[in-house]
Amino acid sequence: MPPADRRSETPAVPAPAAPPAPARVERGPGAAAASAAYVLIAAAVTWPLVLGLGRDLPADLGDSLLNCWILGWNDHLLLRFLKGDGGALAGLWDANILTRALHARLLRAPDGRA
Repeated sequence: MPPADRRSETPAVPAPAAPPAPARVERGPGAAAASAAYVLIAAAVTWPLVLGLGRDLPADLGDSLLNCWILGWNDHLLLRFLKGDGGALAGLWDANILTRALHARLLRAPDGRA
């Protein structure tokens, strides 16, 4: 008689299960409602300031004016660059303040502030 086939004696191994599908994140009206509520609450808490966001500055005219000027200068150069002036960004440090000074934007105030 032929020897018994050993493969038939081993139990069958079940196939591995498929990985679970990733959980689907629902972003429905809840996220939009929460965002709208946040904006409304922020506007209510800072109500007088909301009316002049585009034109008003804080009472401290030192750093506020400097930062507004720096943002305006960056905006000016970026708009020139986007309109096709490839060399506009080369003048980033040659600001329109202290016009005869080289790299005027890197200079500091006499009291050491930037």
